Amino acid sequence: MYLLALLTRVPSQTGIAHSDCLEMIILWILVQAAMRTEKGITLDRNLQEVSSKIRKVFTPEDHIDLNSIVWTIDPSSPLDLSQIKMWLIGKASSVASKHRNESEVQFMNALMAIAEEKDNKIEDIQARGTRLYDPAVQTPPGPKAPDVTLVNTDTLDKPEQLLLFGADSETAYLTTEVDETESYTHQRLSSLTTWRLKAELTHFLPWSWDQLTPIEIQHLENTVDQWMTSDIKLTQLLASLTWLAIHTGRTLVQILDIETGEDPQGEWRLNPSTGELHRLPPKRQSDWVPDGDCDAWLRPAADHEILVIPNAVAQTLIRLLKNHPHCQVLGDLWGSRTSESIEKSFADRMTGPLARVRSGMLTNVLDRRVFESTGNSHLSRMTGFHPQAGMGGAFAYGNWDQRFVQRLLHPHLPKEDITGCSEIIGFGSRFEPLDNRLVNSIQSAGSRLRVIRQSDAVAFHNAYTIYLVTALLAATGARPVHAPFESPSHFNHDLPCVFVNDKNDQGFHQGRPCPLPRTLSRIVDKQYSKHLSHLAKALEVAGSELTGPVSALAEGKSANLPYFFLLDASSSLGKAFQSPQPKNRRFLIGLCR
Repeated sequence: MYLLALLTRVPSQTGIAHSDCLEMIILWILVQAAMRTEKGITLDRNLQEVSSKIRKVFTPEDHIDLNSIVWTIDPSSPLDLSQIKMWLIGKASSVASKHRNESEVQFMNALMAIAEEKDNKIEDIQARGTRLYDPAVQTPPGPKAPDVTLVNTDTLDKPEQLLLFGADSETAYLTTEVDETESYTHQRLSSLTTWRLKAELTHFLPWSWDQLTPIEIQHLENTVDQWMTSDIKLTQLLASLTWLAIHTGRTLVQILDIETGEDPQGEWRLNPSTGELHRLPPKRQSDWVPDGDCDAWLRPAADHEILVIPNAVAQTLIRLLKNHPHCQVLGDLWGSRTSESIEKSFADRMTGPLARVRSGMLTNVLDRRVFESTGNSHLSRMTGFHPQAGMGGAFAYGNWDQRFVQRLLHPHLPKEDITGCSEIIGFGSRFEPLDNRLVNSIQSAGSRLRVIRQSDAVAFHNAYTIYLVTALLAATGARPVHAPFESPSHFNHDLPCVFVNDKNDQGFHQGRPCPLPRTLSRIVDKQYSKHLSHLAKALEVAGSELTGPVSALAEGKSANLPYFFLLDASSSLGKAFQSPQPKNRRFLIGLCR
């Protein structure tokens, strides 16, 4: 598969210098791979290293200077394989001896080994196809590295310990205490641990080693269908669990941890009554959940999700559950049939075109399919979301309707069988207010403001100020801090925009300019300034000490008074003041977004 990656981009179409020479090297590598195949070597580590590095030359992140070894070739001069071989050995040896960065030296050494016909066969392909998510259930024997603190993890309320061990420096496990007397399947993970996802998979590269190719996926689905027709009960069970892994974005080990029950939880559960999988809509652990006051203002959201399972799979699982009524997780069903691990049983059946496929690769099939369908990486990760996987702040904003989500989860069903309502949020952010409710509320607030203006001056000023601050927060998305938009000098009504500094984090962040709607900018510039002028005259008549500061604000000057302030209605005019504070700050930010 790493060789096919070389065929996905043509160097002459990428603008890379010396593309003709690079194409010749790629063809030479493919010839070398074919020659090794004749010797029975289908997986070679040197070919994998060179192919992966050449693939990366087509991206801005490339750190391999291939031009240093291709510029001396004259593409117009015909070269046979032996001449290319001798030239590559000489040039790669020369470049590697110049002590360049480690990645480039590894590339040159692998290139020389190929040219010198030194085979580096990958004997244990299971070791290369490791699980994408490494469960932390127990510490295996062997040397250990010192404990280190895991930081910057969304799902952790406090630092956990990350235990590094083994000869392979790429392998890392999050650890948690478990009951060692339980079987592997029943060693449940703590809710404070996270699954580790390889960074490469978040980029959805077309020919990543840890992803199944479209051809492999088709072969695997056909194989699963064949397993389902087998007379061997264990094979039928393996087929059912494999189908679940493919369509839920899980490894087979994670599928064993799926519980049975009629009440949906954060992770998928098998409903023994209906034969369907169901779960709560996926969300980040720190996502905002509306309270009773806010819920009526928001677009409704689904209370659970359903994954409809094919009849053959559902009947197999329900039949086994009836025979084992005390099973709490699907792993109990597997353990009741065999003592062999499900990973080994699966790997032993992967032959022919599926020889490299391992359980860990199944976890990315769903994500990849959704990404190819939508082009949205956040939606892809959310669709295959695991409640123990950390998600960054970028996942807190988007949402997708229920019917659309159901179409993504059910590619195996006809469109007419897809359920769900397009008016309901399937999963994602709850920050989506109802437009008609907002419009009616704003109009109502404007009407109340006109009524208050005819009665009490202090009450009108306070209502008018809160009205404007709410409009500014909604227009800019700024966080409602103690004194929002504190100075008239922060406004530029010619652009128009306003400077916002709403983070107090010891200098890690700075303020930013935010664009303003021209209508709102005009209201602040003209009407609010005029209002402050009238207020200053009323304060002067009342003999208030606030007359000077308010007059300065009306003229667009800074003063020892916030630009937007409230008067104390319990005292005489101008005796006290405070900055306006929205009643529901978190909800207000949601409206802005």
